[in-house]
Amino acid sequence: KIGNKIISPGETLEFVVSAHDPDGEDSSIRYMVDDLKEYFNEDTGVFKWENIGEELSGKVYYLTFTAIDELGETALEEIVIKINSIPEFDEIVLNGVVVDETETLQFLSGRQNTLEIKASDKDGDRINIEITGIDGTGELNINNYFVFNESNKTGIISWAPTSDRIGDEISITFKVTDYPGDLYDIDYTSSNLLSLVIKVVE
Repeated sequence: KIGNKIISPGETLEFVVSAHDPDGEDSSIRYMVDDLKEYFNEDTGVFKWENIGEELSGKVYYLTFTAIDELGETALEEIVIKINSIPEFDEIVLNGVVVDETETLQFLSGRQNTLEIKASDKDGDRINIEITGIDGTGELNINNYFVFNESNKTGIISWAPTSDRIGDEISITFKVTDYPGDLYDIDYTSSNLLSLVIKVVE
């Protein structure tokens, strides 16, 4: 069984199609495919598609592989190849104002600050945003302040730093992951990272 495949742009998809002939020699079996023929070796059964282009993101291919023995008997398998779209961070909003990821984001002490990290996936796959790294002059127990809202695909930090945190700078790395394999019963994910710097000010 070949099974369905998912691959992201820039990666290489490679697998081998094989069959067994109980009535003859397996070495005499020939292989065919009805699409993407330029990536398939009919003699060896090797399918190899290298460095898949970004412009193919989101495309889905339906392929039928055929094995033919020396008597002309055939066996078929239909598979799906999906070119996954890597999820992207769309917008960063601090206290209702859109900000740039290169800015140092100022959190005001003594008041509630809300940082929204918005992401999307062109394929419409399920996504998740999490924090994978925290570093800086002050500690931040992120579990107390961060939530992911799956319905609007937004990660939210809500934090009211106290005055003793003024001057602290904290670098936070966010990770967005998609789960395209959910649709194909395949364990496959792709992800993107975003790093932001927060500074507590008066």
